Amino acid sequence: MRLARLPLAALFLFAAVAARADGTLACPDLAGARQVGNCPTDADFAAQMDALCGDDAMCLDNFKIVKQVRNVALWETPDGAFSGYISCALPPDGVPAAKLEGLYLIRKEMTGVTCLYSGNVKMSYRTKETCGLPDGRAARSGEGALRVDCRADPKACVVTCK
Repeated sequence: MRLARLPLAALFLFAAVAARADGTLACPDLAGARQVGNCPTDADFAAQMDALCGDDAMCLDNFKIVKQVRNVALWETPDGAFSGYISCALPPDGVPAAKLEGLYLIRKEMTGVTCLYSGNVKMSYRTKETCGLPDGRAARSGEGALRVDCRADPKACVVTCK
């Protein structure tokens, strides 16, 4: 069964590489995004809290906070290039409907391109390449993130990687 998926996986990989042939990377439309990880159940949270807290009542009081922070599932774009942990409190149709609002670009050991969408949805792409904005600004190690507001023009959420 895995072999049957191989040509499809190769097609997605080729599409991702072909989309970047000129080095330009745009924030994706999330219409085709899919959830690839499961949302944790109450039993999962209870087991985590039991393992972390044991009989510590103060720790157990933080159950709601832990559940709020860890109630996420992994989502990715159809080509697998962008992914993000998104709150399970957001309805599943909320992710594909999310509107692009901005991006930020940061460089540490790798370059991170994070696209920001409505509903607190964030999708990230990581690469060893050096990436910059069309105006020539580039992300450099040790400096803060470069931010772009794309609400007025979603096509402005583009970076070039080399």
